[in-house]
Amino acid sequence: MARRSIAWVKDDQQGAEFADVMIIRGRLTAVGTAIGFDPVPYRLDYKLETRGRFVTSGLLVNARGEGWSRRLDLRRLWSGRWTARTKVRGEVDLPAPGGDMSAAGGWTSAGYGPGAGLRGPKCAAKSTCPRRAATCPPSSPRWTATLPSLH
Repeated sequence: MARRSIAWVKDDQQGAEFADVMIIRGRLTAVGTAIGFDPVPYRLDYKLETRGRFVTSGLLVNARGEGWSRRLDLRRLWSGRWTARTKVRGEVDLPAPGGDMSAAGGWTSAGYGPGAGLRGPKCAAKSTCPRRAATCPPSSPRWTATLPSLH
């Protein structure tokens, strides 16, 4: 087992990061915090976990700043599919947590900020469509999607 604590300053000198990393029997866990100023002042806490052979199994990210917070919980299922759960509080001029979901098999973000959700897949071949995303009502600041395998 190897444990390391690592700290660094970001390339643009606009923040710093600290991570505790543990590697044991082909698995990795990293828990860290980043502080930054661009595009807005923020604190970001994360936990990355892998299964055997360092295959990512999950990433949990919590970001916050003055008057806002974001949460992204990515999980890789044993089938190879990914789930993405997000939560938004407050308002900030940033993209929705999870980024551009269309990059992962045709999922598209339905908007930014509270009330944003995910729309179902737009697949080229109907037989390859992943399961339908759950779309939340407009008043809900949470949404969930199941993404196709990326390998």
